[in-house]
Amino acid sequence: MKQIILSLMILSICSVSAQKKVNYEYNNFIDLAGTAYTVATVVHLNSKLFTKTKSGLLFINTETGESEETEFPEGARVQEVKQIKIDSLKINLVLVLACTVDANGKKGLDWSDPIQVFIFSPSGKEKHQLTEDNFSASSWRVNEYTGTLLVSGFFDNNKNNKKDKDENSEILLYDLQTLQLKNKI
Repeated sequence: MKQIILSLMILSICSVSAQKKVNYEYNNFIDLAGTAYTVATVVHLNSKLFTKTKSGLLFINTETGESEETEFPEGARVQEVKQIKIDSLKINLVLVLACTVDANGKKGLDWSDPIQVFIFSPSGKEKHQLTEDNFSASSWRVNEYTGTLLVSGFFDNNKNNKKDKDENSEILLYDLQTLQLKNKI
């Protein structure tokens, strides 16, 4: 009986140690039109608990096989990744909506934290955060004639992660050629 139990214990230890540990997962591939690049969202996982620890993006040059990874802070969530390509204005960018700031200081990001707008070059080597940390973006649209990005949302001035009476909805207008704020409405 002792030999059977010992054999089962040794077998279970060997099978557990032979299992592959999951460190990250790639998903949501987005081809960038007019370029050799494809973007993949990356989720880093805790191999023991299979919980998400980080999010990021992997920009892959499909001609050379070279890649550029961008990581967001621990607990961040990538909400949306879209290419903005306007040939007439020579604009070719990647827009990313992501929750990356623990605005209420509750030791971790949650669904009530603000969503920021980021712009990347197609290679992923250039990154620019458009919206401020305390601005919570809710929707966006590009005017292709002027190359203007319109972002609606609100500034959470008291950092309580909700829209209060004195925190009005705003529309921010960004020039996609200079990546500068043009106006607030």
